[in-house]
Amino acid sequence: MVEGTAQMKLDGIWRDLEPEDGRVVVPRNVRHARPCGAPAYRGDPRRRLEEFLTESARAAREGLYNRRNMPTSLR
Repeated sequence: MVEGTAQMKLDGIWRDLEPEDGRVVVPRNVRHARPCGAPAYRGDPRRRLEEFLTESARAAREGLYNRRNMPTSLR
């Protein structure tokens, strides 16, 4: 997040996140949620979206997803 605030529910507790909080990493098996319709992050989403799509396409070409489109490993 670059500016503003965003709400996120981590392990049953709602939090207001700000840029000063830095990157939020959700541990495996911890329930989390965002308000309906809220963007996942603030700032310039195009930069992160392009990076995500490029990496996802590479992983798909390498066969790193199963038939249900789930990753087959942490790689």
